[in-house]
Amino acid sequence: MSELVVEPSDWLAKKTLIELKLPQEGVLVLAIRRAEGAYIGAPKGDMEIGAGDTLILYGPVERIDELDQRRRGRKGEVARQKAVEEHAEEMEELELIDDEIEQQRKTRQEEEETAS
Repeated sequence: MSELVVEPSDWLAKKTLIELKLPQEGVLVLAIRRAEGAYIGAPKGDMEIGAGDTLILYGPVERIDELDQRRRGRKGEVARQKAVEEHAEEMEELELIDDEIEQQRKTRQEEEETAS
């Protein structure tokens, strides 16, 4: 879990959670602490992120660090696309690992049944 303070020039600022689509990057917004102090746990998708808000995030530290450095504009959009692609690749790798583990489990089970 990490906290990220949103700056006026951040890619995150003035967008709703739906617009940000952070889960596509492997990042979940657990809560928002508004600049004026209000705390919103489990925020809904239509919540807009504003400058001065603190986001309580769950996800890979490297991704959150990159997100904290991401600014508005074309570079920010390119960085977002790269993050989405990287996350998709990571998920594919994990799926392959899961498939391999499942195959190994089935093979062991079959070997145990044959040995009995």
